[in-house]
Amino acid sequence: MSNLPFMSVVVCSYNGADTIGDAIESLLNQDYPKGRYEIIAVDDGSTDDTGEVIRRYPRVRYVPLAKNSGISAARNAGLGAAKGDIYAAFDDDFIADHGWLRHLASGYKLENSVGVAGRITAARPLRGLAESYTGITGGGFRHMAAAGTSFRRLLNYLGSGLRILDTHDG
Repeated sequence: MSNLPFMSVVVCSYNGADTIGDAIESLLNQDYPKGRYEIIAVDDGSTDDTGEVIRRYPRVRYVPLAKNSGISAARNAGLGAAKGDIYAAFDDDFIADHGWLRHLASGYKLENSVGVAGRITAARPLRGLAESYTGITGGGFRHMAAAGTSFRRLLNYLGSGLRILDTHDG
């Protein structure tokens, strides 16, 4: 077991009180040795009960940010608190498969690996094309609510796909 890398999983949340508990539970229930990973939950200035939910889990290190600064700042705060050999970013509305950390660790055994990904299941079922798109491209279910940018990103994605098809047909 000591040859397994120590992993830091950083869960970032902004007003995620409704979903972060399930995300944390999925991380606590990993089949990876408990002493070989840590969970850091970054509260990005939430105005709901996100902090109270996080504090229910004594094994989770709580990093509160004074004001909402965005996902990049939250991930950087989590990275600053991380002690692991491997850093894994996680959103508050995701559920990790039971073997997620084990699969991530096995990917780093490959020579010259620089990053790996694992299977994550949305905490709430994705509905429709737009939500499937955000799930595939890294936006979580809750990010869909940030209307303008996600919708524009979807339109650009669909438009670029159509242009690519159009250039191959002619």
